Amino acid sequence: MTGSRTTRGPQRTIPPREDPDRSFGKRVIRNALGVVLLLLGIAGLVLPILQGWLMILVALSLIDLPIKHRAHVWLLRWRWYQAIAKRHDAAWERWHAFRQHRRDPKRRGQS
Repeated sequence: MTGSRTTRGPQRTIPPREDPDRSFGKRVIRNALGVVLLLLGIAGLVLPILQGWLMILVALSLIDLPIKHRAHVWLLRWRWYQAIAKRHDAAWERWHAFRQHRRDPKRRGQS
């Protein structure tokens, strides 16, 4: 049986990755900031002044890596991560609604 694989439990499918609408400039700045923080984090592993592991985690969250989506789906298996993801999504929706409200052209005329 070449190529066949048995899996236990229900089949899990990975939802499609949603790429947010970001301009090229914002992606470059975000990745550059991530690389700088990664370098500082590596230096922080040996220097007592910097928190190396914390900077590395923040840097990895900023840099666009293809494995980030798979890791997110994998972590969604645990309830504690689901709770964090739910709070993050709710905060993101509130922020997005706030930004849309501020950019509303009808509201500008009322000033």
